[in-house]
Amino acid sequence: KITVNRLPLKVRGYYTKVNGVDHITLSSNLNSFQELFVMWHEMGHFLMHAPAMARQAKFSGHCEDDREEKEADAFAYCSILPISDLSNIPIEVLAEEHCFSPRFLMERLK
Repeated sequence: KITVNRLPLKVRGYYTKVNGVDHITLSSNLNSFQELFVMWHEMGHFLMHAPAMARQAKFSGHCEDDREEKEADAFAYCSILPISDLSNIPIEVLAEEHCFSPRFLMERLK
């Protein structure tokens, strides 16, 4: 029951709740992997940081040192690459055959 929109945004995406309806809006400028990451990031906000007010937004990448942003990033990393895959598939295979970037893998290992 979350409305998902794609718009030409200056930010990567955001989660908001308006009049009791949850919305995730993604930038239409993202590549497919970035869109996947931002979608899971915003889903993390939906699950962990639902706005207390009727009109409040959580913007992806807006304040990257913020605890809630770090939690949403961690949720996205874990959703895209579960610990079972990380434990059972060699890093080289994840990078070469599954096309995970070294940066993504390093962040997921954290």
